[in-house]
Amino acid sequence: MEGEREVMLLLKRAVNAAEAATKEEEGARGSNVNESRCIELLKSLKDFPITVDVLKSTQIDKRVRHLKKHQRQKIRLMAVWLLEIWSNKIKADRSSSSNRGGKAISFQETKQSQLQD
Repeated sequence: MEGEREVMLLLKRAVNAAEAATKEEEGARGSNVNESRCIELLKSLKDFPITVDVLKSTQIDKRVRHLKKHQRQKIRLMAVWLLEIWSNKIKADRSSSSNRGGKAISFQETKQSQLQD
């Protein structure tokens, strides 16, 4: 899907910026350029329609979860925030789907499914 490719491209750019931010000396002049770039890219990811199928096919959540351990606090917080947004979206989808009588899969069930694959 085109949307999945675009999401993965944004994530790749965010991860590259995060890696570059790691190499920059914190507090040095201009040292926040890559950190800011990473944060802006992660913010832009929140607007994409993340579904269980997208999580399964791209495993994007695993790559974002890795950023929760980044040395820069702002990047860590943004990764946590993004994962919470996606989790809430999936919970909302699950809730609305169950109201329609369909079976939805939770964020946690998706994780378990990925571990089994």
